[in-house]
This record gives sequence, structure tokens and C-alpha cells, in this order.
Amino acid sequence: MIKKVSFYLLGYLFTLMMFSSCDYDYIHPAPIILPTDSISFKSDIVPIFSNRGCLGCHGAGLVYPDLTAADAYQSLMSDPDIIKKQDPAASVLYLKITTGTMKDKGTSPTEVAIILQWIKEGAHNN
Repeated sequence: MIKKVSFYLLGYLFTLMMFSSCDYDYIHPAPIILPTDSISFKSDIVPIFSNRGCLGCHGAGLVYPDLTAADAYQSLMSDPDIIKKQDPAASVLYLKITTGTMKDKGTSPTEVAIILQWIKEGAHNN
């Protein structure tokens, strides 16, 4: 009889622990806030390249494309695969920062959204 009660008590405690032992707090991601005006290459995109250290590798005379302020637009537009205006999500620039080699280099979700929105708006040199 004592073994039977002990077995049920142990089962009850195990079940209680199983359903109450884990408590996770959901962390809500920061909201993505895009500029209300159209995205400016000079004011919105170039600072991302500068602030995220892209110029360490993609500076003048280094790894293609050259992302320095003076040459970034011309360099990005020289290859039709880097910026695909008809299919922005298939642009090499977007894919590199979301799924490729540049994914974990510190580009924030807001910055990624700004780059994608700039391509969707036609990737103008403004």
C-alpha cells in the first residue's frame, strides 16, 4: 500500500514539475520603422555602409563592390545581379545581408528593411 501511494505521489510530483518547471519570457523584436519619405541613397543607404564597417572590406581598391560614398552607387549598379529592381528580394546585396556571408555582421533589421525598401522604390541615386 505504501509503495502504491509513493508511486502515485512520485508521479504527481513529476507531472507537476514537468508542467511548471519551464517559464520563458517572450522577447518582442524591436519594431521596424522606415522613413516616411522615399529612401535616399545618400542619406539612408551610404551611412549604413559606413556605420557597419562595410568599408573595411569594400573600400576603394578592395573587395568588389566599392561601397565608399563617392563610388558606391556606380559600383552597385555596374552588376545587374547586385541590385535587381524587378525582384528586390533576389538582389545580391539584400541576400548577402539577410542569408549570406554578411548576415551576422551587425546590420539591424531596420537597416535591412531600409535597403530593401530603397531597391523596391527603384534604387535611385538621390
